[in-house]
Amino acid sequence: MRLATRLFASIALLVAAAVVGSIIATDILLRRHLEAEIADELEREAGLLAEFTPADSSKWPEFAALAGGRLGRRVTLIDPEGHVRGDTEFDRASLSHLQNHRDRREVRAALDSASGVGMDQRLSASTNERQMYVAVRGGPPGLAVVRVSTTLAIVDAQVHAWQRAVAAAGLVMLLAAALVAWMLAGFLARPLLNITAAARDIATGRAAEFPDVRVPELANHVDALRAMHHELERRFDDLRRELDPRDLPGDPPGAGAIIGRRFLPRQDRQCADRRGRRRRV
Repeated sequence: MRLATRLFASIALLVAAAVVGSIIATDILLRRHLEAEIADELEREAGLLAEFTPADSSKWPEFAALAGGRLGRRVTLIDPEGHVRGDTEFDRASLSHLQNHRDRREVRAALDSASGVGMDQRLSASTNERQMYVAVRGGPPGLAVVRVSTTLAIVDAQVHAWQRAVAAAGLVMLLAAALVAWMLAGFLARPLLNITAAARDIATGRAAEFPDVRVPELANHVDALRAMHHELERRFDDLRRELDPRDLPGDPPGAGAIIGRRFLPRQDRQCADRRGRRRRV
């Protein structure tokens, strides 16, 4: 596997992990934040409606319809027995057919808790959307709870929009990672290739050119290779000086018997010549 491919794979894994983590964090943290803001708004609106609900119970169905239309919410007025006395989505004639709301979790929490506020989330049976219900205890005599609810589809839409933005940013980061990996591979591979060429020159006896590397780790390798080269040259020079006085007649000056680039002392070569003469005899 090429260096650029390895670098890209490493960076891409890090980017992918960051993007996935950001998407999960967006779904959890952003959703929690938005839902908390909506719950606070619904609580304030329910508290205001409890203060401004008319004392005349005959006006409650129209008041719930009017308030819900103005706020863009569903407003439900509930008496102490749990009967619905007004609802934005139902007219006066339909109220008597609605189920008793006394056991709804948000209504029960508003009636039984010290704070007088109850909240719940569940799927709407009519729209099949997630709804948030906030109930506040209060209102004129004969009214026990004012409940305001709204759909959470807006929260899902905002969360999904942020997740798409994070995914798009991740794609851009992957493209940038590919470019960075290609540039970084060239920056790192070129000195490595030069170091390899210098090592081959040393092995073959040619003059080695050591690269000028600014990366500290690679520079240490170049320094070690240069020191090894100087040490090898010093040892070969010492070996040549030891062999020079023992040159045989006819040998080139400054070298012993050379076989396959290895220096042999004169005594070893004499023994080899004698064994050859004995075989001929």
